[in-house]
Amino acid sequence: MLTVSNEYGIYLYSEKVDMRKGIDGLCGIVRSQMGMSPFKSKSIFVFGGRNPRAKKVLIREYNRFELVCIRLDEGRFISPATSSPARPYGRISWTDFTLLTEASVRGEVTVRYIDEGDPGRG
Repeated sequence: MLTVSNEYGIYLYSEKVDMRKGIDGLCGIVRSQMGMSPFKSKSIFVFGGRNPRAKKVLIREYNRFELVCIRLDEGRFISPATSSPARPYGRISWTDFTLLTEASVRGEVTVRYIDEGDPGRG
């Protein structure tokens, strides 16, 4: 069982993705759209699609990937409004990650990218 803690680098991709994508497809988005390496250990990538009740979370450990699909029975996930609307990705805080993957409320919540300059390439 994986235990995620605040030592992970957490990255949000705020544009909608095809939720049929698996590990390889989401790794492709990390490489091509985010300009990052999906193989960096202790990395978490959060994706959303058109359905506001579903999220996908790609987790990179030392030698493996895990893909978690989260779907709410009722309600919808918070729609993130990012601090840099021109940039659809960036590193976010542990608090924002928890808010985006566990909270179900109406309206938008602003998510601030931690690294307004370099998105943590590696």
